[in-house]
Amino acid sequence: MESFSGLDWAVCLALLATSIGIALVAGWQNRSSDLLMGRQLTCPLLVATLVATWYGDIFGVTQIAFEQGIYMFLTQGVAWYIAYLSFALLVAKKLRQSEALSLGDLVGRRFGPRSATLVNWLSLSAVLPVTTALCGGVLLQVLFGLPLLVGMVAMLVLAALCSYWSGFRGVVWSDGMQSITICAAVALVVVYSWMRYGGFSFLQSHLPSTYLQVSGGNWQRLLVWGWLAMATTFLSPAFYQCCLAAKDGRTARRGVFIACLVWILFDLCTLTGALYARVLLPQADSLHAYLYYGLQLLPSGLRGLFLAGLTATILSTLDSSLFLFTAIVVNDMRLMRHTSALLLAIAASCALPFLLGLHIESIWLTMHGLFVAVALLPLLLSRWLFLSDGGFVTCGLAGGFGMLMAMWWRSSIEPLFVGHLVSLIGVWLWKTISSSPTVNPTASRPSWPPAA
Repeated sequence: MESFSGLDWAVCLALLATSIGIALVAGWQNRSSDLLMGRQLTCPLLVATLVATWYGDIFGVTQIAFEQGIYMFLTQGVAWYIAYLSFALLVAKKLRQSEALSLGDLVGRRFGPRSATLVNWLSLSAVLPVTTALCGGVLLQVLFGLPLLVGMVAMLVLAALCSYWSGFRGVVWSDGMQSITICAAVALVVVYSWMRYGGFSFLQSHLPSTYLQVSGGNWQRLLVWGWLAMATTFLSPAFYQCCLAAKDGRTARRGVFIACLVWILFDLCTLTGALYARVLLPQADSLHAYLYYGLQLLPSGLRGLFLAGLTATILSTLDSSLFLFTAIVVNDMRLMRHTSALLLAIAASCALPFLLGLHIESIWLTMHGLFVAVALLPLLLSRWLFLSDGGFVTCGLAGGFGMLMAMWWRSSIEPLFVGHLVSLIGVWLWKTISSSPTVNPTASRPSWPPAA
């Protein structure tokens, strides 16, 4: 870009090179043989890796804020904070006390191999960095004029190389520096906007009135996001990996609490920055608006820090997601080798955004919603019903089928809720047909959340 100076490039490249170098050095001695760092992840590292890997879809979040205002803070913020805190209180400590290596391993121990296979397949959709790859493509498209697909491939290949050579240990250590860069980048936009244009009164006087309505005019979608946030967090393979890698249960719980505080500040910054972009660049493409605004707003040198922060946000999520994807494929499912799994992840991450449309919120609701529709109710119902391996699979597949049919028929009811309804019908049919007792007769039957 013409507005980008040599100082900007120097700052950006220096910060990115340092974080990549940290990843390679930290992971060199133990590249990928240890999936959980010997279960010695400390609280600062746990917080850093949670913060750095949760915002790769930054342009999707700012797109929602640019289009719908503070609705974004409820759907992408408040709903998730409640879920994170609930996870910390109810699951994190108990989860760390288990001997499981992953979500799929935990499900397999409690229900059986077919249930584990189903959850592993659906976990791939949850960890596949489809929207993050799209954000990476958008970044390179804006900066260098590359075709969107070429930018996506380039960003994915760079992240794949980091993931392959550094492993989980390298990913975690590089997240420490990246998390600081990420938070500084979004904070700069707010500070400079406030100094130049004024505070909340400026936004209030220039924004459409609907931008300050919490529902965004769609209460059903707001309810879906609240439920999806809770369900996705309690089923997140990334959350499970971090908590299982923590030194102990207390570290896992405390790390999630502290990360949640950082996420609140981060979301307030991205929301505010996107609203300033909406006022000052109203005709911009909503997917690009935040990036354009930040680059036009900040002075030379700080533009480089802003760009480094956005790039680190995307790369840190991509390398963690690719590592999780390959870990599930190679270690849990034993389908192929590491390199082949990485190539599969790159191909799928590039193809799916175009197949599902290029609107990030819609992709989120489709991919994460399908995962939740299949896996959530069987896990919850296991607390009251004796679900065998077959019962779990029947209930899960019914939920996924119901959601897909609702999407196909363009139901007026949110597809996720239709999926849950069909899942309950599947449980009832399984209960009717199966000769096994369905009511849990003993207190020792495994339930969800996992017991200590």
